[in-house]
Amino acid sequence: MEKIRNVIDNLIKLFKENPDRWENERFTHYDFFRLLFNEFTSDEIKDNFMWEYPVGKPSYGTGNKSAAVDLAINIDNEKWIAIEIELVGPGKGLEKELKTCIDKLKTAPLCQKFMEKGYIVPLLDRKCDKIARGYSMSYSELCQKTLNDAQNMIGDSPIELVNEGIVLY
Repeated sequence: MEKIRNVIDNLIKLFKENPDRWENERFTHYDFFRLLFNEFTSDEIKDNFMWEYPVGKPSYGTGNKSAAVDLAINIDNEKWIAIEIELVGPGKGLEKELKTCIDKLKTAPLCQKFMEKGYIVPLLDRKCDKIARGYSMSYSELCQKTLNDAQNMIGDSPIELVNEGIVLY
């Protein structure tokens, strides 16, 4: 898991160097994949990494559509690690994405059965002293409240919320 955390930390480093480097979340996934080669061999990547891995219908799901985690990494025959990368704005965007990710990782059938660890990596960049539109608090206070609420939702689940990707200046 140390190697995965190194890749996550390197992705966050890229984000901090230039928060505008990606046009959308899909591009963060491409850079994450590129960074995997710094920690893993090409055979390890080919044999153990799965993109948009279907995990079944989580509690928020309707209909028959299965949800998918951004990335799943096999760590043995049955257990795997899930990674969700979210390029978001503060306020409702951050709150909604974190809630969706947490619900998915806690309630999707395959996550409940086989997920050893889940990482949620929000990437957000905002001036912290400005007042958040629609809220009576600064962006910094709003983000902290949202992160605290998310951490409470996680509880004792094997999910880590990687807060270092939130850049407030």
